[in-house]
Amino acid sequence: MSGTAQREWVQRVLNVPMGVEAQQNGQTNGAAVNGGGGKGQVVRLAQAMITWNTTRAYVGQQVKLLQDTILEATSNQPNFAEIKSNITNLEAVLEGLDDDLLVKLGQLRENFETEAKEKISQEARGIVAKMQKFAAEDQLMNDIDKNGFVPLDIKARVTASLDEVMKTI
Repeated sequence: MSGTAQREWVQRVLNVPMGVEAQQNGQTNGAAVNGGGGKGQVVRLAQAMITWNTTRAYVGQQVKLLQDTILEATSNQPNFAEIKSNITNLEAVLEGLDDDLLVKLGQLRENFETEAKEKISQEARGIVAKMQKFAAEDQLMNDIDKNGFVPLDIKARVTASLDEVMKTI
């Protein structure tokens, strides 16, 4: 593939201006990747996405563990049917940890324009701040961690993950 063909491929497939187009946009070839953050920024954003996705999965697993433990421990109770019916209420904690952050991190990772990246980054920081507030104040999350059936640490895990993601964006 010739140099021209390679530049065209990068521009078309990776949406990264190269050569004359990059210089006209005030970018050098090195800075054209990810708004000057280079490959390192792309990797850090991918790691942040993995961190957040893993944390959400962890919370889901811990809620499921608690549900199973409660059902097993209360199976001989006269109100077991009611307990079983209401056990899904514990999943409400996952609603506050939705995938909005993951979507925003993906947008940030895929965008190469400096102004757009800054706007998306601000939006991502806003989502993280909202989730940090949720983690700090949500009574259900506290109740899940202090459940008396099985030791859990979802609040600490969520808080640490959000702090890590905030450092990336």
